[in-house]
Amino acid sequence: EILNHDEFLRTSMAIIKPWKTLLRQEVIYDLTSKYITPRFIKALSGLNIVHDVGKQNWLIIDTILSTYNASLIEDIEFSSALEGVLLSAWIHKLHELLNSNEDKSIETLATFYQAWKLRLFTTDRSTPSYQLLQVDNVICRIFFTGLKMIEMTLKGKPGDKTSEVQASSCKKYNYHNVLNRRRHEKWSKNEDDLDRALNKDTMEFQKQVMTRRYGGTATFREVVEDFCLNEAISFRPKTGGKDRTDDGNPIFLFENVPIYLDANVIFAKDSGKWAPISLEQLTSMVKNKH
Repeated sequence: EILNHDEFLRTSMAIIKPWKTLLRQEVIYDLTSKYITPRFIKALSGLNIVHDVGKQNWLIIDTILSTYNASLIEDIEFSSALEGVLLSAWIHKLHELLNSNEDKSIETLATFYQAWKLRLFTTDRSTPSYQLLQVDNVICRIFFTGLKMIEMTLKGKPGDKTSEVQASSCKKYNYHNVLNRRRHEKWSKNEDDLDRALNKDTMEFQKQVMTRRYGGTATFREVVEDFCLNEAISFRPKTGGKDRTDDGNPIFLFENVPIYLDANVIFAKDSGKWAPISLEQLTSMVKNKH
């Protein structure tokens, strides 16, 4: 028996969720991308968006939101599905409503707009979906376009059609086009960030390299360790004696120079005194002593 979209997606999520603690995040994303995201796209593509939000079926939308909030779908696939499939259809439906003979009172239009905005952005600002969508320029722009369309309609004369400017804002998209565009934008941004970091600060550059190589956010100690590994510099915890820590901070040996890490700052001991030092200065200090 072939399950309908809602049953398939809920069942798939229930199967994958327990594996989160055993599999790496990228493996979870790969499984979702191959076997579940295509079904999400089909379900969203077939969703009937109705003018009466009281009759709207929200199940598939709630499912994709909960899937993302459970860290089971990658950022870029989630936002691409919303932009390229769901909101593309939503803005067309709004345009259709504004050009129809149906009730276009401010109460009706406000209810339609607000129901969708609150459904996606939610009132809980701590959710990952809210954190992602509130800084997504394209998705925010779609809702802003919808708001301007409503405003222009309410200011127009009775019986007026929405303008060609509004119609041109309702471009046709699809998931794969949006996904490819977002991937290219992400790659370009990473390249720009890497170039800026390379020209500005060795430590910042190293953070960018580690993020690109491993994903996620590297700790400050991991950044220093990775830098030392690449530069063939010895980096190890200081062992033995009472001076293994300083004010609770573990002491490390950068070659033979004692250092400790506090937040994102390196402190080195030189001539018996601790002082903050950049990674470049510390490297020069070590090489000059050889």
